[in-house]
Amino acid sequence: MQYIKYKCNNCGKYLYTYYEGVKKYGTAIGRCKNCDREYLDLRYREIDIKGIQKKDLSVLPYLIGIAFGVLAVWRCYYLSSWEDMEMPKWGHYIMLIFIGLLGVAIIVFCTWDAIEILTGKKKEKYEKKIEESRRRIRDESYMEKLKKLGYDFDD
Repeated sequence: MQYIKYKCNNCGKYLYTYYEGVKKYGTAIGRCKNCDREYLDLRYREIDIKGIQKKDLSVLPYLIGIAFGVLAVWRCYYLSSWEDMEMPKWGHYIMLIFIGLLGVAIIVFCTWDAIEILTGKKKEKYEKKIEESRRRIRDESYMEKLKKLGYDFDD
């Protein structure tokens, strides 16, 4: 996975940089602000054609995040008993507060997302995007534009 700089196929103007492994859901057709021509926006994928990526509804990354959060809170507790650290006492307390709050924040946010996935609420959030995608795909001229621009329907 790498960062890719994308330029307009028509005029060569720089359009955007994106991370190859991350795809957003939406229309894959963009319009260049310089030459006003359409181009294939590689950052986006039509959710109704390719479906929701498995990683978007996976609980595993959030469970790993919860484990890291618990580890940070444990580390904060463990370091609180160290009195002979070679730093000022106020620095020791600031470090403990920072590590503890960071760990708690990670736990809260990862737990929230994991619950949304397990209860199906996250999938419901994608329903609106799926409906918008279906509307676009029903339009034959839109599908022709995708084919003409080289959209990968097999991914």
